Amino acid sequence: MDKAYAVEKVEGNVVILENINTGESKKVDAKDLPSVKEGNVLVYDGKEYKLDKNLEDARKSALKEKMERLKNLKK
Repeated sequence: MDKAYAVEKVEGNVVILENINTGESKKVDAKDLPSVKEGNVLVYDGKEYKLDKNLEDARKSALKEKMERLKNLKK
């Protein structure tokens, strides 16, 4: 089963990943990942992590919409 993770933080050789579905965080050695930056979304297929640009774009869009709704509530 594939698992999706957002890159929360890159700290030298350690990358903090957050499971998009559960919110659980874990640390992964950067050498076990493709080149990543904060905000990237990775999918783990049980063997390796792969960047998922489509899922990343969808997540960013959903977060942007949520921020817009929150801004409108403050007015």
